Amino acid sequence: MKMILTVLYASAALSLAGAAAQAEDLNWQPLPGVTGVQYATAQAGRLMIIKADPKQAPLALINASQTGFEGTIRATAERENLAVATNAAMFKEESKSIGYMRNFGHVNQTKFRKNLKGILAFNPKRKSSPAVKVIIKEGAWEKEIAKYETVFESYRMIARGPDGRWESKWNQGASVYHDVALAGVDADDQLLLFFHGETIDMYDLNNIILALPLELKGLIYLDGGFHGGLYLHPDTGVSANDGFIPVPNVLGLKARP
Repeated sequence: MKMILTVLYASAALSLAGAAAQAEDLNWQPLPGVTGVQYATAQAGRLMIIKADPKQAPLALINASQTGFEGTIRATAERENLAVATNAAMFKEESKSIGYMRNFGHVNQTKFRKNLKGILAFNPKRKSSPAVKVIIKEGAWEKEIAKYETVFESYRMIARGPDGRWESKWNQGASVYHDVALAGVDADDQLLLFFHGETIDMYDLNNIILALPLELKGLIYLDGGFHGGLYLHPDTGVSANDGFIPVPNVLGLKARP
């Protein structure tokens, strides 16, 4: 059964647990040769952030259950001509996501899970809707996802606290993962992809991200452990860890160098 592979490294966790989340400037740079996409690093290069304008770099969800091809993130990206790619949520047997996943007329997973509170939605049916959106399963969320052709659910990473500020939805010490991939949306409705290539407590990672000048509107978990990865087209000249294990569902940007 393919689920989250949680790797607990006690020594690494102890070294990171005391790391306070401190604000740092992000030196955004255009991703070479890719229109509408920028990148930045934080935490001395341990955290890679991709920012993409979906109107210039269209988002794509690639399902092995639809294409019949299941390879590594890199293999799928090369096959589908993606400039940037990462794993699209956790998965289990038969190439299915553990939570609801729909891509236009293809439904990879029909079941919603109560413990998965975050949804990434894109490919809006109307131009008036944001090109990409993080939807929290509260209120009229079912009406919101009906506005989009592509939606999939996962764990939400952050939520508004009693004071209205964002706060982590993971307790300190509860989850320590390596090679973590996350997805978010900012105040300008741009997609944000995060990849942390070392072992880290999810509580610490949330607070590190919240301290960055990103103007987040939502953040969800994609995957971690051996399934986590971030692919950047070789022509960009920017390196990333794209993993080595086949994953069935890939989130990518169609723009190419």
